[in-house]
Amino acid sequence: MRLLRWELTSEHGLLLTLFVISAYMLVESFSFGSRTAALFPQLTAVATLLCVLLLLLQNYLPEPLRLAVAEPVDIFGGTSDEERDPPAEQPGDRTQPDPDTATSGGDPAPAAARPLDETSFTLLAIVAYVGGSYLIGMLWATPLFVAGYAAWFRLGVVRIVGLSVLSFVIVLFFLILLNTPVLRGVLT
Repeated sequence: MRLLRWELTSEHGLLLTLFVISAYMLVESFSFGSRTAALFPQLTAVATLLCVLLLLLQNYLPEPLRLAVAEPVDIFGGTSDEERDPPAEQPGDRTQPDPDTATSGGDPAPAAARPLDETSFTLLAIVAYVGGSYLIGMLWATPLFVAGYAAWFRLGVVRIVGLSVLSFVIVLFFLILLNTPVLRGVLT
């Protein structure tokens, strides 16, 4: 039996944060007055808990299950092996920047230009979202979280506004139809 040995990374921090949030969501969902309203958060929390456990223990899973869990997947379409693993750059092999992306502002800045890497930002954004939801309510914190997250990944103003409005409508749906307590925080 292999000993559990981890080197903690920001990805572990993100997974542990998701684990704690999901466990809290699962426990709190049993206090909902409506069993119907509690069903969705319970299913979501259990699915998240299972996925987090699989990701945390991926190195100790049987090989077929480990491959299924650890294999990177592009949900918007397949990528070839060449796209996934680009050839190593040769010394003196410099490419010119694409003028279309250089002038449109759509090319993301290199990761070194940002103060945080993507995983650390996601971890902090989730913690801020949970704290914001606690303070001002999930109805108002959700579009702020979505706008901040989309802005970090430079999706463009139209997408940021559209996704923020969509997230507000989704949370409003839970408030109106399922009577979930997402309107109020401790400050509102």
